[in-house]
Amino acid sequence: MVSFQSLAGEGWRRTESVRWLVVVPFVWSFAQFGSVQSVLDYHGFTVGLRLPVPAALPTLWTFARVPSSGITVNPPTGAGGVFPPILGVPVAFVVGGLLTAGFLGELHAAMAAPERRGFVENVVRFAVPQLSYAALVALAGVLVGGLASVFPPAILVAFVGFFVAGYLFWATPFLVVTDDRSLAEAVQRSYRLAMDGGEHASFFFKYLGAGALLSIPVTLFTVNFGFVGLFLGAVVTAPLCLAFSAAALAYLDGGPVSREVGGTSDHGPGAGMANSDTDHPRNP
Repeated sequence: MVSFQSLAGEGWRRTESVRWLVVVPFVWSFAQFGSVQSVLDYHGFTVGLRLPVPAALPTLWTFARVPSSGITVNPPTGAGGVFPPILGVPVAFVVGGLLTAGFLGELHAAMAAPERRGFVENVVRFAVPQLSYAALVALAGVLVGGLASVFPPAILVAFVGFFVAGYLFWATPFLVVTDDRSLAEAVQRSYRLAMDGGEHASFFFKYLGAGALLSIPVTLFTVNFGFVGLFLGAVVTAPLCLAFSAAALAYLDGGPVSREVGGTSDHGPGAGMANSDTDHPRNP
């Protein structure tokens, strides 16, 4: 069984030619004005824990808990963390969706594609499914938020619901890129992989566990030291964001990274499926 750390490390090594992509999560972290303002306005000491599900475009706030008093545990974060309240939900999901298209497309091209495409070309190629997915996530967030404001006990149900949905569909935006699928096909494939459990479930919980462990120190220095901590948090987590996304792409791609790291063919959704016409992630 391949460790998450091995996948992340190998993915980081294979993305050497596109390290400039760390700029994307760095900048997008500061575009989340609500979280940034909460840190700048906070005066005190807090400890926080995040439970991050795999996110297509992670940011500082995938790992750092927005400040509040005492010791808190935040709900799982995943795709929703990609679309912060910047000038309203519509602008947020449009900008987030376009950045996700370029970020994942360029990252995957550096790792596996025989022919490299530019960032803008990847935006054009994957914009429609990524924007559609972003819109669905944003709509779900608005609906759940509205329900919770009217009926506060629904927050607990929302917590569980978002966690389950994160597990079932986190792979969707990645599969759009790795398998060049439509959104509907990627959603169906993500659901099937999640229901199969096994290595897919193992990767999910390894990602969540690694992110949770990192969230404690990241929250400590990001939230408790004002602008300096905020800036350093964004600097430190930007390469982590790239490595975490590369690990997810490597796992779902079932390609050279997985084979080299594991040394066997029993890893990833594409592993052990070379003779199957129905289950390989690249087959419709």
